[in-house]
Amino acid sequence: MILTIMVVAALVAAAWVVAVWLLAYGSTHPWRMRVPDEPGEEDGSPENVAFLTSDGLKLSGWLFMRDGAQAALILCHGHQFNRVQMLDVYRGLRNGPFSFLMFDFRRAGRSEGSISTIGADEVKDLEAAVDFLRSRADTYSLPIGVFGYSMGGAVAIMAAAGDSRIRAVATQGAYASLDRAIADRGTFFLGILGAMLARPSALIGRLWLRHNPKSVAPLAVIGSIAPRPVMICHGEWDPFISLQDARDLYDAAHPPKDLMILPRSWHIGVDRSERTAYYAALRRFFERALCPERQPDGALRSEPQDRAAENGGS
Repeated sequence: MILTIMVVAALVAAAWVVAVWLLAYGSTHPWRMRVPDEPGEEDGSPENVAFLTSDGLKLSGWLFMRDGAQAALILCHGHQFNRVQMLDVYRGLRNGPFSFLMFDFRRAGRSEGSISTIGADEVKDLEAAVDFLRSRADTYSLPIGVFGYSMGGAVAIMAAAGDSRIRAVATQGAYASLDRAIADRGTFFLGILGAMLARPSALIGRLWLRHNPKSVAPLAVIGSIAPRPVMICHGEWDPFISLQDARDLYDAAHPPKDLMILPRSWHIGVDRSERTAYYAALRRFFERALCPERQPDGALRSEPQDRAAENGGS
């Protein structure tokens, strides 16, 4: 009987260790999802581009140029996805006065890299994208805005905090800190067991991350973006990143800032009933921030600067 108990305990312990390792490894070594040679025919034919990060990785992307563009938007995908995820945002905003750059973060799509750091080193990727736009004759003078989903949103906040060339930031589903995001996702998938796995997985993950997840924290730096504007968007039904993260990011930001909560939307998906208003709000945000000459009096003033805009009430 005692031997049986010992064997069962050993098996449970071994299974727990394997689960912790798999969670840590899978998070830092996501499966590369395929990127087509070009997007769908309805999206047009972008220029295939590539650029280098400061630590020597070659990143791959698409550049959609618009004749007479007044600004450039960089669209940043989430963890375990690639640039294709951003096509819906491009379609929602392409009638605006913008050119668009979307690219694959390290260890995603067609970009180089063996590790995803879930936001930490990806800041270098976004900085390289900004460098790339500044290096081209047809985009160097355009003001730059960034929109990011989930990890891409967190990266946008952290990069903008240290790079004033980014003139405006909008996010959806961005985490406030990586350690909180890891814990929330573990709980969603595995309940109480997930909470037990999250902390040791984060510790093991540091073997590859080379960063403490607590230090990967948009919440700690978002206040540095002001006086450049920030827009925080979040689906109320987001199962991965808590709505409280969005509220905390908004509270920590300084004006001008906006908060848009989508009552029927999830993590990075926008419910069909909310899409028209959502993309209209994003377009207004970037036009105010990047194209002030489009306003009747040239001012960035069409809405209050410190406002929480929630669909269905504030």
